[in-house]
Amino acid sequence: MPDVVHAGHIFLDGYGMIPYCDQHELPLFVMGRGGTLNGFPELSNRRQAMVSETLEFAEGIICVSDALAERAKQIVENPEKVYVVANGENPDLYPTSNRELIRRELNIPPEDNLVLYVGNIIGEKGINDIIQVINNGDFPDTHFIFVGQSGNLRLKLHETLIEANIGRESKILWQVRPLALRRIYVAADLVWLPSYSEGRPNVIYEAMASETPVLATNIDGIIEQVVNGETGKLIEPGNPSDLYQELISLLSKPDQLKCFGQNGLERLILKGWTWEEHAKKIAKIHKERI
Repeated sequence: MPDVVHAGHIFLDGYGMIPYCDQHELPLFVMGRGGTLNGFPELSNRRQAMVSETLEFAEGIICVSDALAERAKQIVENPEKVYVVANGENPDLYPTSNRELIRRELNIPPEDNLVLYVGNIIGEKGINDIIQVINNGDFPDTHFIFVGQSGNLRLKLHETLIEANIGRESKILWQVRPLALRRIYVAADLVWLPSYSEGRPNVIYEAMASETPVLATNIDGIIEQVVNGETGKLIEPGNPSDLYQELISLLSKPDQLKCFGQNGLERLILKGWTWEEHAKKIAKIHKERI
């Protein structure tokens, strides 16, 4: 018999474990991530009731960002059981000293730029804005790599790359093993994530661990990770024109990109945004509440 039940999500994971925890008198802990809490007002009445029941039943609600914790506190009667524990990444796993070698293996010339996107190929992640940027821009020395396992805009993105005549220099990858993905992060000059809604995206922690700067949107969650003008650049969501201008500006300043990347790694370490620290904080909360 376990001492605690820890659900990776509020719904369905946490909701589904309520009967088991109730029957065996076990404390339930749930992770508050972006989807359920950010989208709570738009859920059906029935779904809202299920989420609320889960949050009230839970012994602890562990959110991955300050903004999500505030949303959880607005739903539950006892805000003291809401915690913030950031996700993170382990920088030791990223072969940053082999950057030049990895770029050669990927056929990226030293003078060219590599821009990386990691995430679902959907509108909520800003893919339509990226498509508009690529359609209207000129990128003769820039390679784009997109890594995403799902998304209804995948075909549209592929067609855009072909029509923009950069299909040979760009790739849309379906499944990439963690080791290979970390190498791509290291090779990239910039990671972009023009999302409309997030928790605290792991993509940004991964970019920080690989010393790769970030171009993203100034939305809840991301603004807790990226320091504008220090570890990357932030723009308003839904503004393809600004996205294009910032992209071109950043790619023309390799020294600034390198500085942003180094600052990002320093911030990751300073904040303790690693999986080891994440595990320690989760274990501490479990022990305090049982």
